[in-house]
Amino acid sequence: MARRNVNVVDEFVAVEELHGLSAHDINKALQDADSFVLNLTSAKGVSLQVDVEQLANCLPLHVIACVASSGAEPRLRYWLRAVRLLHSLSTVASRYPKLEQVFFQEVKIRMQILDLITYMLVVLANMEQEGRGGSFMAVLHAALVACSLYLLISFISHDWADVAPVLLAHPKVNVFMDAAFDAVKRDIILLQVKLRSLQNKIGAKKTTVLAAERVGLVTAQQCEASLQVLQFLCIPQAFRDKVLAHKELCREGGILRLVLAVLRLQLPPAFLLSRPLQATVSRSRAKVLIMMLKFCESVQFSFLDEVAADARSMQLAEQVAAEVLALVRGALLDDPRPIDDEDEERRNPMGLLHVTAMRLADIFSDDSNFRNLVMDQIAPNLATVLAVLPTKFHERWCGGPIARELASGEMDAILVYNPFEAAGEAMAASAKAAIVGTSGQEETNSVPEFNVVPPVASASQIRAALLVKLFANLFCYNPEVCAAEEKDRFLRTFLNCLHKGPLRPNHALFFHSVERTAVRICENLRTLHDYVLTITSEIINDDDLALVDSIWPQLNCSLLGLWVQQNVPRAEVAAVGGLGTTEIAGGVMKAEAGTGAVMDAKLQLELRTMPEVEREMEVVSDGNGDRDLQEDPNQEVFAQQLDAGKWEMRNTELTEERGSESVNATTEREEGGKGEQESWGMTVSGTPTPTPRRGSRERERHSSEHESQPKKRKRNIMNDAQVRIMENALLSEPEMQRSPRSIQHWTDHLNRMGPEVLYQQLKNWLNNRKSRIAREERDKQRAAEGEFLNARSDNKSRHTRSAPTDSPVGSSPFEAPGGAKGDHGDLQEFAAMKRALEGHSSPALLQTGNKVFGRQGTTQGEPENHASMFGKWKLGDNVRLCDMDGKEMAVGTVHQVEGHWQGSNLEEHNSCLVQVSDLKVDKTTKLPFPFTLAGTSFEEAETLMGKPRVPWDVDHMYLIPSVISK
Repeated sequence: MARRNVNVVDEFVAVEELHGLSAHDINKALQDADSFVLNLTSAKGVSLQVDVEQLANCLPLHVIACVASSGAEPRLRYWLRAVRLLHSLSTVASRYPKLEQVFFQEVKIRMQILDLITYMLVVLANMEQEGRGGSFMAVLHAALVACSLYLLISFISHDWADVAPVLLAHPKVNVFMDAAFDAVKRDIILLQVKLRSLQNKIGAKKTTVLAAERVGLVTAQQCEASLQVLQFLCIPQAFRDKVLAHKELCREGGILRLVLAVLRLQLPPAFLLSRPLQATVSRSRAKVLIMMLKFCESVQFSFLDEVAADARSMQLAEQVAAEVLALVRGALLDDPRPIDDEDEERRNPMGLLHVTAMRLADIFSDDSNFRNLVMDQIAPNLATVLAVLPTKFHERWCGGPIARELASGEMDAILVYNPFEAAGEAMAASAKAAIVGTSGQEETNSVPEFNVVPPVASASQIRAALLVKLFANLFCYNPEVCAAEEKDRFLRTFLNCLHKGPLRPNHALFFHSVERTAVRICENLRTLHDYVLTITSEIINDDDLALVDSIWPQLNCSLLGLWVQQNVPRAEVAAVGGLGTTEIAGGVMKAEAGTGAVMDAKLQLELRTMPEVEREMEVVSDGNGDRDLQEDPNQEVFAQQLDAGKWEMRNTELTEERGSESVNATTEREEGGKGEQESWGMTVSGTPTPTPRRGSRERERHSSEHESQPKKRKRNIMNDAQVRIMENALLSEPEMQRSPRSIQHWTDHLNRMGPEVLYQQLKNWLNNRKSRIAREERDKQRAAEGEFLNARSDNKSRHTRSAPTDSPVGSSPFEAPGGAKGDHGDLQEFAAMKRALEGHSSPALLQTGNKVFGRQGTTQGEPENHASMFGKWKLGDNVRLCDMDGKEMAVGTVHQVEGHWQGSNLEEHNSCLVQVSDLKVDKTTKLPFPFTLAGTSFEEAETLMGKPRVPWDVDHMYLIPSVISK
């Protein structure tokens, strides 16, 4: 056998024979040898002797020379074998001082390694599809880029944070950065071409789906590894600033071209069912978006401003923003991905794709150069998000089960890249045998490993906070940055999307009527705001929350104007009560302006240019109007909606006509099949009808109907252990129902130990518990106080039998002539005190002389003015809600006592907004004092609002004393 000299090193032979040996194999061979000379036998039977120390000294320069002399025919496979051998020698060197001194202590070798990496990337970045690479060029190219970049870890430092300063100190750092981004972009382009080629081969039956999938997966994982290196290098602020200072990468769009190539990477139909390929592409997109997010968050350089300075780069940035918004669209609307196997989920994690896209959308929406683009593309999706059923909205955006499923479907993961094994897989996949589906000699069949970062508990909260942030950015207007015509642009765009989407009767999210759909949209936004208030997140600040808090009343007002614009036909239906639509919309806007929701002058102008309606109610009732409505079914639908809302526009006049009488705003819908609806003297056909006050027989029939309805069966939402925990917690925090943070904390705690409990369910349970305890205490006190009052009344009646019973004209009804109390005065005093005990008035009754005073100091029995009636109620008061016959229907807490709600003034309607905590009747029971836009029954109100909040006449609300409730 031929034998080579020991001192002569043939680098080509050494690379060909040693690249297949792992670091473990080389280490074992060195241990068996007496020195650093390896005795090997080649595949052809030739004995070889290789001096490893000499090979380590000359190999980097040898590879540089090979790359430089390649010309138009690069030897990709040989380059990859040489780089693979460098990785193996680097791993072995840490165990042998001589090799360690060569590789890690000699500055010359380290500089050669950096030059090799830079020069290799420059050549690979400018390499085209043609050449000897042929059909296997994509996988070899991707493996060479990744293995070359990972030489930084092998020869400089195992920590990427320590690699960045070394690169920054290198004189060719700018060349390295430019070549690295271009080479990885070339990898992505070649990967897309390779996937399409494999698709064609599958269609022509030149390869199998499994063989093509393996080749595509190996290539995609090499690209992911390269993107991961760029992501790690850009984490240190100094390196990131250096990249942003690079003209070709930043201002001329080098970074954006790479990001756009990755985001546009698509799997052909043949690979859509491949979970590993889908996960690899998703992680690659997530990594490149995280890298771009870091660039956008840089403090020293404004990445988006630099991009906007160049027209071509700005065009690229808009294309990137469009791809990001497409991902945001999926985050807003797509259903959760089913997770059948958690182990499979950890083997193929998807990365933080949607959350990162929403973070970038937050940045784009806050930048004046991209704000309008985000508005136009995302506004229809935001309209769809807010128009869904309140329960589904809560489940997706307020910590519900869908929110948790979405969070668990995205796990961040770090690819554990082994250059030796990755190079072997690439060479095996590039063999022709791999394409046709047979096994190659160099195939390793290794499964990639990941360091999976499990989703944090606040992952679902981050999505909700980002959605609120998106609304705040789009509604915000900064006159120093934005033009004057940009003010309220998003509001107009959003209303236009609602008009073309959920507010259309044929839309899937349309709910009964335009105004009810509008109520649902506003309440969902309010629910989202309330939920985000309960979480702690660095993403959103108090200014954003305050801005969104001011949005929903403005949106409510605007939607009411849009409803009038949509429903009032031109010169067909008369204005209600002599008011045109312009006056209606204007009145609502003026009322809302008092609460800070001031609309733009242009938006007011749009509402004021709506068709004027100048006919009186008598005109509607003529024969022509009846025929028009009968011929056009849409007009009949409009008349129903108009009748349902007329009481809001006529209420002020009726209040003045009836004086101190409470305004009965109830709208009774006849169920006898007449097809008409009476509302303040109007029917569907437009004929005026009298609206007499409900008589005693009607009240009895109404009351009996309510009593005959079965009560809803109660359901336990918590098990015994959860109830005991909550009872113990309430001992230290009895007013827990007033603290949203506490409720959210205990909701999360209960969900970790038993059946799932929603935030709203726990809040209702706390309110019901407090009301139940209050009722029990009240019943006990009633029994004791009743005995005392009866005894006192009997005693006083015996002493006043001789007193005259007639009072002079003009005297107080509580006093007899001469200041002595008569029987009438005793009965009045007794009745007032009894009402106080039953909750009809304040418990703190003050007896002064012969008069009894309530909370406001007004004499009981004397008519109270309008202001005093509303001053009697405070937010958080526990009240009993009774119908017009005095029957108790529910128990709740006062939620709003004044101002506007759903476009109506509470003071004008003599009403308060109450959140029901304990319902005494069936949910389907009709509300005695309904608001048109809030439903006509308890069930309908909860469906529309997402919460059991109902308006109630103040004359039929009775206070549950706080002394008892405690």
